[in-house]
Amino acid sequence: MRCSYSILAPNAIPSGFVDGKVASEKILAALEMGDSYRIGHTKVFFKAGVLGQLEEMREEKLSKILSNFQARVRGYLMRGKYSKLQDQRYETYWVTGSITELHTHSRFYCNTLFVLCSAT
Repeated sequence: MRCSYSILAPNAIPSGFVDGKVASEKILAALEMGDSYRIGHTKVFFKAGVLGQLEEMREEKLSKILSNFQARVRGYLMRGKYSKLQDQRYETYWVTGSITELHTHSRFYCNTLFVLCSAT
């Protein structure tokens, strides 16, 4: 009970070691289950359908946590891709700018050389 359903009431159990029976009592009290359960020495007994409700609550909580985690990981990966694309874009501008500048200067030098050669 303690390991599986502690996700439903994370603040109900203190962070240190707690007896399993005490932890189960605190979790069920935090979930406000009322009189739909009985706690024995080693087991928790539920009325019909209560365990299914607990399972559904647990699955919903887990799916929220996992989808949040998945969204954060996807965001991190996409930010990395975006940064890489920005770097490539900058490098493309830098290379094309250098080629244009080289082409402009080479045309100037060729024209100057042609003029100097024609003058002599």
